[in-house]
Order: sequence, then structure tokens, then C-alpha cells
Amino acid sequence: MGRESDYKSQIEKQNETEEELSEKAIKKLHKESLKSSELAAYLSCHSRNGIHFDSKKIKGRIAEICKMSNGTLTEDVFRKDKGNSRSMYYFPPESHGLLLTILDTGYFDDRKNDRKLSTRENLYRDLTVNVDLYLQEDDLEMVRSNPAFTAAKCEGILSEAISFKIQHLIGNAMNSDETIRIQQLRRIYNALRDVEERNSTERNHLFSSKMVYKYAFGETAGISEGVNIYKELFGAENLFDYLICLLAVRMNGLDFQGLKDGEKMNYRTLYQKVKNEEDPLWVELEQIDAEKLIEELKFKAVVSGRYQRIMQKAMGIFDLDDPDERRLFNDLVYLTRLHLISEQMDEHDMAVSMKSYEAAMQKDMYDWLREFATGDFDTPTMRELRRIRQVAEYHRKDKKLEN
Repeated sequence: MGRESDYKSQIEKQNETEEELSEKAIKKLHKESLKSSELAAYLSCHSRNGIHFDSKKIKGRIAEICKMSNGTLTEDVFRKDKGNSRSMYYFPPESHGLLLTILDTGYFDDRKNDRKLSTRENLYRDLTVNVDLYLQEDDLEMVRSNPAFTAAKCEGILSEAISFKIQHLIGNAMNSDETIRIQQLRRIYNALRDVEERNSTERNHLFSSKMVYKYAFGETAGISEGVNIYKELFGAENLFDYLICLLAVRMNGLDFQGLKDGEKMNYRTLYQKVKNEEDPLWVELEQIDAEKLIEELKFKAVVSGRYQRIMQKAMGIFDLDDPDERRLFNDLVYLTRLHLISEQMDEHDMAVSMKSYEAAMQKDMYDWLREFATGDFDTPTMRELRRIRQVAEYHRKDKKLEN
């Protein structure tokens, strides 16, 4: 209430209501620079998430964006008078779409650090809807060209589809004739092992290539201005970080150098330009259309419809008041679900499935490797490694004394 009353008193001093400021912002959007109060009023009136904004909240979120930018953004770049810490924030037209996309999300609370499917899916939905809603054509092309956008749009439905497919695979094998059951289970294991090995190799190659090319970026990509910003744009691991880096490109007025005639600035162009020779570890990016992939995954709706039609026919045949016929009907329900990969998972099974995914998503080797790569030597991991080394040194001295 305190923040809201402060904001209202600020508006009264300006003799403008929130609605009037919002209308002014609408006229300026993508055309003229916006003040914090105008941006706040626009978001308060039009936020998809129903969030109330004031100038203080805008400034607070800008400060957080700068902290998350790995040095590509500072608060000063948003000020009207650069170098004057008391100067008001002034947002140029080229930043509007990206700012609205980033600000109108749930990324500014602790949830962004949760490795939970539901949390990740909600945050991704925020971003992907905002991208289509707020971005202008140039920025839209830059964002859609990054496979991270497709991942954000499709990851939830694809992981769910994989879960159903694995459930069907195991169930089918476990209910097959015992004379072939073991060879079917072995085939499943071998296929999963091969996929795991291929995915792991691809992940290792991408991680190492990004590290190597990121630090030689200016030379290999032919860029001299804003090298550090473009390094982060190339190295961004997720859609949110990528949007922040793209905001840094716009706020610093950078134009991509080294484009050939007819070449567009997009992520794939950037990705290809950093490789200056044949590299056996280089990972080629597949061209995956998000909308087409979602259409392919709509098999579940078809499956569900088939399941309902079969059940309606069965209920017209079986007398469910008869115990024997009810038992046969229940067997049919089980087999139909098994073969049609029905969506009818109960809450317990769904919770178990989600927990197994989330357990696999927790901190892994690459989190620790990133800590080494970024040179952050005061993390819990690094402190623990120092402690282990000190203990080991202590025991070595003890052994020398004993000898």
C-alpha cells in the first residue's frame, strides 16, 4: 500500500492519472523515449500478469537486469544524462519491446532458480507469449532464430510426450510374451543408452566450443565494437539471458559488423560466424519449427479421442453390474490405455513422473564447470574444494610426522 500511495502522490504532482500516463506511453511506444513513470503506467494498465508497477519497481527491476547481464548492461546506460547518478531513466524506442518482454514476467523472484517442471513451464510461457506480444519485427527475428525460443515453447509438451512414450514402451514390453520379453527390454535399454551417449557427446562438444569461441570471439567473428556484449549473446544458454544480451545490444546502439550482402542479423548468422575453420567438435544447429513440432505432438489429443470412443462402445456391450463382466471391462480399460498411451495418468503417477524429471534436472557436472569457467571463486563449490584441499594437506603432514 505504501508504494502504491507514493506512486499516486507522484502522479498527482504531475497532474496526470495513471490512465493518462498509460495513454501517453501508448502514443510514444516504439517511436519516442519513455520515462519510468510512463513505462510503469503502461505496464500497470496492460500487464499480462496483472502486476502493478511504479517508478520504484521499474528502477529495481532494471538494477536486477543489470546484475544478471554479466557486465553487458549498467544502470548508467538507461539514464538520460550518462554519468549522472541522479538523472532520470529514459528508455529509447529500440528498447521498448525487449523491456516489456522481460519486465512483465515472474523472473524477478526466487522461482527462476527452481529446477521444477511446473516453474520452468510457467516462466517459459511468460517469455514466449511476451515475445509474440511485445517485440517488433527485427527483435522478433533475432529471438525466433535462436533454438532457445523453440525449446521454451516446446519443452513442456515434448517432455510430457517422452514420459508417455517411455511409459508405453516399458508397459508393452513387461506385458509381452515371456519368451521375447528379455530381448524387448534389452532393445529398449540399448536404444536409450545410444541416445544418452549421443546427447551427452553433443552437449560436451557444444559446451567446449562455446567456451573456446566465446573467448576468441572478436577475432573469429570480425567484430571490434561491443565484443563483450556479442560474446554473451553468442554464449547465452537460455532464452531469458539471450533477451537481456539483446537488450544490451540495443541500449548500446550496436550494429552487427561483418555481414555479407543479403545476410540478416540473427542468432544462426552469429553462431556460424565464430567458427573460422573446420572443427570436429562443432555442433550444427537443427532448423526446428516450433509450431510444426507442436502439431506433431498433438497425437495425445487424437489418442484421447480414440480412447473415449472405444470406452463408449465397450460400455454399450458389457453389463457393468455383473462382477465378471466388470472385471473383463477393467482389463479392457487397462489394455486400451497401455496401447493408446492414454493421458489418464492419476495424480500420484503424474507426481512421481514429475519428480523423476526434476531429480534429473538438479545441479550437475556442468554447473560446477561453469563456475570454473566464469572465474567465480567464492561459490559454495569452490569453498568446499578449498576445504577438502586443506584437510588433505593436513593429513599429508600428519603422515609425514608419523614416518
